[in-house]
Amino acid sequence: KPWWQHFCKSQIVAIDCEFVHYRYLAKSEKVKAASVAIVDFNGEVLYRTTVKHDPGECQINRITISKNGITANILRNGHKSLDTVENEVADLLKDKLVIHIAGATDFKSLGLCIGDFENFDLHSHWQQPKINSNGILVHENIGLKRLIRKYFNDEDFQSGIHSAEADARATLRIFREVYIKIKQTEVCTKYNSDFDQFADFD
Repeated sequence: KPWWQHFCKSQIVAIDCEFVHYRYLAKSEKVKAASVAIVDFNGEVLYRTTVKHDPGECQINRITISKNGITANILRNGHKSLDTVENEVADLLKDKLVIHIAGATDFKSLGLCIGDFENFDLHSHWQQPKINSNGILVHENIGLKRLIRKYFNDEDFQSGIHSAEADARATLRIFREVYIKIKQTEVCTKYNSDFDQFADFD
């Protein structure tokens, strides 16, 4: 059977975070989760919260607010501490297959290591081959917005403020309605070995 069928549907979830950047922390530690959402296989919310931070330590401006809607008040009045969210998310994701798109940053922003969880990055299947400015073939990740536009003809997705909940749902939808229809046989590997099929991806 296909690799993903080794998991029950009740074990398959998707996660997404919206971030805040700390001003004075080391570069590798600057990004912290400000809102978190986890949805089940059908896109129903299993976990959703905002994270408490000191807004005085964070970079907040018109540009960041227009992208993720995270204001000083939201940080100040976050529902839970980062430590609490880290522990709750780790418990919830135990024994789950976590679907994500470029989710290493999401996990790190929560103080978690992505390698500690069974996970699948949509980017391991969807990359677009391109020739860079140096004439070298590279593979560019195809973002969630482009995937939703391509497969579901949704031009409005992520057109305004991003939402962790909406992005988690969209991530799981791509996996549920597109990816698993491609990976239907036992010989289908978890990863894609032919990115050329996406050379003309819109």
